[in-house]
Order: sequence, then structure tokens, then C-alpha cells
Amino acid sequence: MRDSGPASSSATDGSAALNRAALVADLGSFWPLWLLIAASIALRLYRLGELPGLIGDEAWYGVQAQRLASGTGGELRTPTGNVPGLFQLGSAILLHSVGPPSALLLRIPALLSSLAAMALAYAIGRRFFGPTAGMAALVIMACLPANLAYARLGWDPSHAALFILAATYAALARRRLLAMLLFALAMANHPAAVFVAPFLALVYGGAVFAIAPRRTAALELGRFALLLAVAIVLITLLSPSASNYIAPAQIAARLVDPSQWISFAAGFLRLVAGDTTSIFIAGRALGPASTISHAAVAFGLVGFAIAAAVTLVRRPDPLAAAICLGWCASVILLFLVAGSWAMRPGLERFAIPLLPLTALSAAVVVQRLGHRTIEQTVLAVIGIAGLVGFTFSILQPLVRGDSRRADAVWIGLPALNEQALRLVARSAPRGKVVVVAEDWWIYWPLVYLARTDRFAILSSDSGTSPNENAFWITYRGGEMDRVLASTGYWLAGTVISPDGTEALRIWRSPD
Repeated sequence: MRDSGPASSSATDGSAALNRAALVADLGSFWPLWLLIAASIALRLYRLGELPGLIGDEAWYGVQAQRLASGTGGELRTPTGNVPGLFQLGSAILLHSVGPPSALLLRIPALLSSLAAMALAYAIGRRFFGPTAGMAALVIMACLPANLAYARLGWDPSHAALFILAATYAALARRRLLAMLLFALAMANHPAAVFVAPFLALVYGGAVFAIAPRRTAALELGRFALLLAVAIVLITLLSPSASNYIAPAQIAARLVDPSQWISFAAGFLRLVAGDTTSIFIAGRALGPASTISHAAVAFGLVGFAIAAAVTLVRRPDPLAAAICLGWCASVILLFLVAGSWAMRPGLERFAIPLLPLTALSAAVVVQRLGHRTIEQTVLAVIGIAGLVGFTFSILQPLVRGDSRRADAVWIGLPALNEQALRLVARSAPRGKVVVVAEDWWIYWPLVYLARTDRFAILSSDSGTSPNENAFWITYRGGEMDRVLASTGYWLAGTVISPDGTEALRIWRSPD
């Protein structure tokens, strides 16, 4: 079946790509919103290589890229047993052939992926629903705090939106084989992309039902659903650990437990507001503003739901309905499989695939409001709120250096781990130096940043005991910090956070 574009009253001429005239027209019609887009890009670029400090997952990819590029090995499974994402790992291999190890080098692919996802969201909205939908999808993708933050992290979840939106574009264009392959790539990038399968199926169904007889459309949808199932099976075979998250007993319990539904809904509000990501990266919640932000997000989502229901009843559109119902189906699937667990700080990467779906669903609703001033005002409020939330809850604490350690990140400026290595180098005798890191989040950045074979870097869970001759790098006040202080080790140096407090300590074994 050839792609001739869905029969939507708001669709464009069905051309394969946006033409220059359409873009110029949108620049003129929506120029205040383009200022928000420019601001979101500036926030993505601002001190990209410094904020936040290098985290363990990013460094793990950097180490594997270095080893694979030099032919000295490299892991082909992540620590959780999944296949590493080809985009992040492949890009890192190429970049490390032209530049020295750095956080910036690891984050360039995430930045480019984020910008490409923004452009693709605009293209989807513009082509299939109209100019306002294109701008709405672009503004929301550009300004959501979680999207801004993940554009600054060099790891697989940062690329989820790009692959998912590419698969969505193919589904809307009724290219079922291409959509299936892109969905498989999205799952290979990160298994959490499996949650968008219902969305893709319904979107493809909406596209074919809009132009084909019901029987033909049903057959087309059945074939596509089968392809999606094949993709899920194949990727599960490549990443068998993904099936560990499926627990039928827990799924059944969630269905009948109202508190689980409420907890999940609250978690989703925090995810969209940026609170979850703020805790993950900056180690703190939004504070007093969190109640206001959560209430605003809740009000907005309820408002969008009501607007969607009303406008779809008054002006039925199979494709718009498929987008909204697909979003609901994917959200419910995430709830059933993962529940509110997927919304916890540091684990919200499992829910990140819902954000591009949310952006497209909201864009469809905004397009149907039918009044240009109201549409632009709604988008301006969303965009400004997202940019302000990211700036004050995530970026500003990083700049000030007053963020705190979260479950997975120790934030510092400049990289605290690199400072620790320099202190060890100055304090250590000549020859090989054994350095033991307290945990994963210190260990991998040290391995990645060590540019000499002089350091033998170990993790504290490698069997090394505090009695062995080594330098130990610990969190101030952490468990290992207290153990070493009580066993005769002496303090060889400290790494000071920009806010003036001790962040890391370097302990040296007794002579």
C-alpha cells in the first residue's frame, strides 16, 4: 500500500517531508514559540561537559568504547545483562578516535539525539495533523525538564525518544515493516521501549482505518501487530534479563489495589513536572514549588483529557483518536508491568519512553482547540514552565554546587573523580598505584578518566580489604569512609564541592 497520507482535515498535502515554505510560514506564525525553542537549545548546550558531573553509567560506555576501539576487548552486555545501545556505543567509539576522554565527548550523541527527536516530533505533528500540532509537539519535547536533563547524559535512555518517534512516523505513514524495524531498534536501545507497542499498533490502525475499508484495515492491523510481537520476541532473546521484570502475581495485585493506581498517577505527575529527574540528578526535589507544579501538571493533563474527549466526539478523527487511545494503552501497560517502581528517581528511565507519546497526544489536542491565540498561549505556558522548572530545580543547583548525592549520582564541578585522581597522583610514590573506589559511581569514572597505566583501579566489591596497601576514594561520611577512619588509615586529601563542603575523601593505607 502506497503512502498517500491519512484523510485528516488538518493534514498537509501529504508530501514526504516538510518543505521550506512551510517552515518559513511557521517561523512567522509562531515566532514567540520559536524563542522558547532557542532557549531550550541554549540550556542543552550550557556547560554540557561539566553539568552534571560524570556518572558511572556514562563512564561505563566510555570505557567500553575505548577498549573496543583499541581492540583490547570491551563488554557486549551491560551490567544488567542487556545488549548495549548501538547508537551510544557506536558514536562513542567514533568520537574517542578523534578526542580524549571527557564527559562532553560522551554527551555529544545524547545532545544530537535530543535535537533530532525535537525535529522529528515537529515533522510528525506538522505532516499528519497540521502546523499547530507540529509546534505543540516541538515545544513540549523541547521544554519538558526530563528531556532537557537526559540531553545531558551520555547513556542509552537519552536516545529513547528519537527511536520511538521514528517508529511512530513510520506507523503513521503505514510503513509497517519499517515501523517494526525501528521499534526493534528502540527496544535494542533500551528494553523499556516495549511499552510503546500498544501505541504503535493503535496509531498504525488509525492510519489504515482512515483510508481503507474496515475488513482490509483490520487485516493490515493484524499483520502489523504480529510484526511487533516478532520484534518483542527477538529483542527479548537478545536481552533475556528484560523478561525478569514481568511478574504475573504483581500485575494481578496492581489491578485490584487502588493505592497502586494512585501511586502510579502521582509518579507520572512528578515525571512530567521534572521532580523525579531533579531528585535523580541534583539530589533534591522541587521543594515548596513541587505541590504547585504537580497540581499544574494534574490540571493540565485532566484538561487535555477533557478537551480530547469533547473535540473527538464533535469532530471524529480516527488518527487523532488512535494517538490519544494509544497513549492511554501504553501508560496502562507500564503500570501493569512496572507500576510506580518505574517512576522512582534513578529508575525513571523505564518511563521516559512515555514522554514522546505524551507530547504527541497533547499536540493533537492543542491542534483541535481551534483558536490560534488560545493554542499559542497554552503552548507558551507549557514551554515557560518547563524551562523555568529545569533551570531552578536542576541546572541552578548544579551551577551553585549545592546539589547532594542521590542514589546514582555524585554531582560536582568540575568532575570530582578527576580531582581525586590528581590528588592521588601527587600523594603516591613512584610506580604502580592501587586505587580502590567505594562504589560503581566512583569506580567507572576513575577507570574512564585515568589516562595512564600507572593506576590500577579496583572497586571495593572486588575483594580488596581495607588492610591492603592502596589509596581509597570514598564519599565523605559514607560507610567506607567511617571504616577506614577507624582502621588506622590516614587522610591523604579531600575533594571540595563548589559549595565549600567535602565531597570525596582519599585515604591512604598505613605504611
